[in-house]
This record gives sequence, C-alpha cells and structure tokens, in this order.
Amino acid sequence: MDSVCGDGLVEAGEQCDDGNTTPGDGCSDTCQYEAVCGDGLQEGLEQCDDGNNLPGDGCDDLCRLETVCGDNLQEGIEQCDDGNTAPGDGCDEFCRLEGADLSVVKAVDRAQASIGDTVTFTLTVTNIGPRTAANVVVTDQLVTGPNTFTITAITPSTGSCTPAVPVVAGSVVISCNLGSMDASDVETITVVGTVDGLGQIDNTASVADTNDPQGGAAQVDPNPSNNVSVASVNGTAANVDLSITKTSSLAQANQDQDVTFTITVNNPGAANAQGVVITDTIDGPFTINAIAFAGGTCAPATPVTSPATIVCT
Repeated sequence: MDSVCGDGLVEAGEQCDDGNTTPGDGCSDTCQYEAVCGDGLQEGLEQCDDGNNLPGDGCDDLCRLETVCGDNLQEGIEQCDDGNTAPGDGCDEFCRLEGADLSVVKAVDRAQASIGDTVTFTLTVTNIGPRTAANVVVTDQLVTGPNTFTITAITPSTGSCTPAVPVVAGSVVISCNLGSMDASDVETITVVGTVDGLGQIDNTASVADTNDPQGGAAQVDPNPSNNVSVASVNGTAANVDLSITKTSSLAQANQDQDVTFTITVNNPGAANAQGVVITDTIDGPFTINAIAFAGGTCAPATPVTSPATIVCT
C-alpha cells in the first residue's frame, strides 16, 4: 500500500503526518519535517533557534544569526567587540573603534571692540589620546553682519588654512588641515581681523580626525563634547575718553606774585571728541592777566578779576 500524506498515519517515506497537507505547521505538504523558527530546534536552513521570534537577542525572527554588540564576538560590520557597550574604552557602544580624543578651545583677546580695533581669536587644538589622529581638520566659522569684520591673518602652528586673506567675514568658513597629531600633541591657530562695523561677531570652531591611521574611514571620537568651541566679540562704536588735569606753578604765593595755572586735556579714546568745552572757575582775590590756549578760543577777555569763570572752546 502506498503512503498517503495527510491521513494522520506516518508511513513509509514520511517523516511526519499531521493529518493535513498544509505547510508551515511543522510538517510539510509532503510529510517532511519543516524548520519552525522559535521552536528551540535548529533545523533546515536555520542559522539559530533560541526558542522565540524576538529580534535583538542574537537570533532574529527568521532564525538568522544577528550581530550583537557587547557579546565579545566581533561579527558582521562590527569593528570591535570588547564584551560591553560602554564608550571610552577603545570600542564604543555601537562596536566601532574609538579614535583619538580631540579637543578645541577658542579664546578671543577681548569681549568688546570698537570700530577700527584689531581682534585676535586663538584656537588651541589638543589630542588627548590615546591614539594618533591621522588627519586633523579644524573648521572655523565666523558669522557677522555685513561688512562687520575683515580677517587679515590666519596663522596655524602647523599645516595650512584657507581661504586667502584679507577676506570680509559675513559667513566665512576657515578650514585648516593640521595633518597628523600624536597623543598629547597641541597645535594653535590664530585668526586676526579688524572690526569694521557694529554688531556681534560669533566664531565657532570644530575639530575632527578625517582618517584612521590605516587609511580607512575616520574612527569615532570617544568624547565629542569637546570637539566644538565658541567665542564672540561685540563690535561697538568707538568711544571718547576725555580727561583733564590742572596744576599750579606755586603752592603758596605772596601778594602781587605771579602764579601760572596749567590745564591739560587728553582724549585717549578711539573716537575724536567734537565740540569740547573747558570750564575753569577761579575764586578768591586774584587777577587774571592772560589766558593762552592754542587749541581754540577762551572768554572773557583779560585782564579780569575773580571770581570769574573762564570758558574755552
């Protein structure tokens, strides 16, 4: 008698017979065992079977082996697997090799500058380690209002920078290639410019290693929080800074003795002072015989007896 698949009887040539010829229930339509993912039995084309259909546990919902970062097995696209998912130990939480910890710190020599002032930004780039950074690139973006700042010099301690100077900064991006930096290496970049107008000058610098030492894709910086630094300066109108001093030729004087008072006015400010007026009030028994002022005119005419107020413009 010939075997009949689907009659519920396991007969010659059959591995199973579950009373139907419906595939997918563990017994195929030819009464052969089927691999059922999730039954805990690795069968057929299954690469694994962990007794469930949940992905992310090393065996996916189709019973194919999954790459699981942190299982201490370097598989698939993993660059490393050190048995944990803690970053900062050379292999990050995504099982990518961690590279050099690069940092950039940006400083400016003043927080506020007047029109015409020279401002210097200093970028300090450090390879904290532990690995060599093969191709360090610093990007420095200056964002200002129109015609607010002119970059006159870009000077790296090593490597080269673009663009050529002078250049008017509106939204200029400076790019400096510093080359290779070993662990503990420190390099600097100075950006010098002149304030041309009013407004905020924001300067944002970032650093990255664009290649790994073997020439492949860039490795992951284990501490990206120190890859960006910002410094700003506010361009303001130039200020007037007037000062006045008065001296006497004698500390004590006898009656009818000549005394000379000297008044000195300075403006150390960055802007010219317009319409300056000097007022000098003299009390007591004193006769003013002469007023000499090379910078303008004074009143009243001399001689004049005190009390008197002298006004020079």
